[in-house]
Amino acid sequence: MMKTLSAKQSALIIAILTCVPGAALAAPDNASGGLPQMNPDSFSSQIFWLFVFFILLYIILSTVALPRIASVLEKRRNKVSNDLEDAKTLREEAEKVKDAYEQSLSSARDDVKLLMTSVNERIAEENQKAHGLLTEDLMQKTEQAEKELHQSKEKALGDLQEAATSIALELANKLGDIAVNDNEAADAVKAAQKAHSKTVKG
Repeated sequence: MMKTLSAKQSALIIAILTCVPGAALAAPDNASGGLPQMNPDSFSSQIFWLFVFFILLYIILSTVALPRIASVLEKRRNKVSNDLEDAKTLREEAEKVKDAYEQSLSSARDDVKLLMTSVNERIAEENQKAHGLLTEDLMQKTEQAEKELHQSKEKALGDLQEAATSIALELANKLGDIAVNDNEAADAVKAAQKAHSKTVKG
């Protein structure tokens, strides 16, 4: 591969290219009028200088212009390759982040499901326990109320029997001066109550 020319060498070649064509193609003093490049006597000279200029142009292009173009293309190719590598890396990282996010989201959903299940079970247990306590309390209060009601009924019946016995004694004394003691009057009142109860039930 040919070495790259320096700036001075490139300037010298360009100066030769601009000066030589005028000297090579200039018409002689004794030439007739017309275009110099159409003179058959100068064809060989024109062909020679054409090859010279072509070779010089090829040298300039191959040593100056083309290497620079190749360098620019290589840099651009490297930059594009690096950008593609960076894009690939970023895409892989984005996929990893997406996978991690999906895993964390799935784990969070599972945790929420477990928490809701635990809360529902705890609420059900608390409700069952509260229901049991409430039922037991109501049963106790019902039993207590029944006992109090029975006691009140017994007391009321006792008071009623005493009152009825007293009334029976007073009536017996007023009606016929019948001698009746307390026990007999109480037995009579109880018999009347039993008869009344049978009549009500019948």
